[in-house]
Amino acid sequence: MDMSPLSRMKSPAASRTRPILLLLLSFALTADAIVIPPARWGHVSILCGTQLYIHGGQTGVNPMTAPIGSDLYSLDISAAFNAFSVPWVQLTPGPYASFHSASLLGPGNSLLAIYGGNTSFAPTSSTGSSNSLNLYNTATGTWTASPIQDPPRREHHTAASRLGDGTMFVYGGSLLSTDLMTESATPEMWTVGGYRDSNPSSNSSSSATSPAIPEPTGLTPDTVGWRKLPGPPGSTTDRSYHSATLIRSNGLLVVIGGVSGGALVPMSEILVFDTAAGTWSVQTATGATPPLRRSHVAAASISH
Repeated sequence: MDMSPLSRMKSPAASRTRPILLLLLSFALTADAIVIPPARWGHVSILCGTQLYIHGGQTGVNPMTAPIGSDLYSLDISAAFNAFSVPWVQLTPGPYASFHSASLLGPGNSLLAIYGGNTSFAPTSSTGSSNSLNLYNTATGTWTASPIQDPPRREHHTAASRLGDGTMFVYGGSLLSTDLMTESATPEMWTVGGYRDSNPSSNSSSSATSPAIPEPTGLTPDTVGWRKLPGPPGSTTDRSYHSATLIRSNGLLVVIGGVSGGALVPMSEILVFDTAAGTWSVQTATGATPPLRRSHVAAASISH
């Protein structure tokens, strides 16, 4: 049967819409495949090998009601990528936390250590529990809660790893009350992790061809676990909202800025903790001293 003139006029237009609809559908499917972490603040980030990890934080504007997240993402920085389609990968969620810390522990520094933080606006709060160290195994993609008793929960502290032996150093912060609603600044320094010699009888006279094998202590109640170290000297002992950077070449932990005694600490006053000797010193920086600040970050260059 012959098509009417009206039908013949509509057919070409209808046929032209098909590839356009298919193109739009294809674009929508591609866009949905891109993982975009929600905007956040109070989160942590850390580099483990070639993977950059971000965890937790708050995703709302009002600090009193903003939801606290447990999500974990990774980004492979070993190759260039398009800034308009960053290849984030969403991983298994961990503990709910904001204003916490992230560090590295374990053999090959393969354990992502999430410690402390505030969980008062989390869907499943850990109120009443002082244990707040959780480990993410970057090799297996699994989470484990620490079986050893942690120091009191805190936020606005810092944690840094001595990568040579997998030791984590936690300094300062604000101690949280049992109900997580009040806080008080602290000068405490804590450490956990490290390695032990699997051949204690070996000494410097042992054959160079048969060195002792470093073995991770692990995190079990039978290990040394957490240890409290001496706090810093001077008037600015308690510290929160600061930065702490461990220099790989000499094992010095450098603490800059933040709040002490309710006031901002001069940026010229540098606290230095020798992680090998276990001693503190105070250095005075000269030159163009930056303005007072808190909640900043600091990192050492690769040459250190």
